[in-house]
Amino acid sequence: MNLRAIQGGKLPHLEVRLKVHNPNKLHLKDGTRLDEPLGIEGYLDKIKSATQTKQPVYVATHDGYLFTMSPGHAYPPPPPGSSAETLSPKELKEAEVCRGAKQILTAHGVMDLRNILAVRRAFHQTPRHAHDDSNNDDNDDEVGVWQELERTESDDEDRGGEEGLATAPDRPRKHMRRSFELLMVTGHVVRLEVSCFLISWDNSHTD
Repeated sequence: MNLRAIQGGKLPHLEVRLKVHNPNKLHLKDGTRLDEPLGIEGYLDKIKSATQTKQPVYVATHDGYLFTMSPGHAYPPPPPGSSAETLSPKELKEAEVCRGAKQILTAHGVMDLRNILAVRRAFHQTPRHAHDDSNNDDNDDEVGVWQELERTESDDEDRGGEEGLATAPDRPRKHMRRSFELLMVTGHVVRLEVSCFLISWDNSHTD
């Protein structure tokens, strides 16, 4: 096909216009507006259901995906009082884009958040490798799966780390109370324990 002839003798040219393609909100059919939640990142321990051994990981969400990386390649946000507070909004945005890119490039695992059926607080001291999403009240093993467990004073008094465990009368239960589980659409359960802290971070740097 002769493009030169079709365009009246002028050479064809390509225009590239930058556009943000990841909206941070959507509307359901009934008109309900859903806003994208803030990004979450922080240090965790992944608990293996078979051996109950811990694997230190750092997790971070970017554009609907959960990335896991080793704590040594976490690239966490700068702490309060650092030189980052003197950056202009543009410089801060550029720094955050760079930080997020490093996290993605060094990640050893990635998960589509749409594959997570539910998030629950752990209520079994022994991790389970699978779940039953039938929500059957007659299934004793899964009682409370879809119920939010009450927060107790011991949660607020937990100092975290080994210091908090040292004063716990029941260490296995303390580990359980620090843990939460991801119920996957495949039926698998991923248990994670909060070993340090989680950060709720403005995800505008991923736009």
